Amino acid sequence: MLIGRFMGAVELSELSVRTKQLLLAAIPVLAAAILVAIRGWATAQMYLPFLLLCWLLFQGGKALAGRTLMIFP
Repeated sequence: MLIGRFMGAVELSELSVRTKQLLLAAIPVLAAAILVAIRGWATAQMYLPFLLLCWLLFQGGKALAGRTLMIFP
């Protein structure tokens, strides 16, 4: 949930579109790397589909607060 919170803060911020795209790609990658380092690859494999889904849903929100909140109730 914390990863989604960070991604939501970036998505709904006043940053430039390019910066948002870079951060929205970097946050899940960094989270996966930390997860692999702490818990190992076997545990990280279970979370990777959820990280990808979270990223895809934020892309669907298109930085619109109402749309993003509708996607993530």
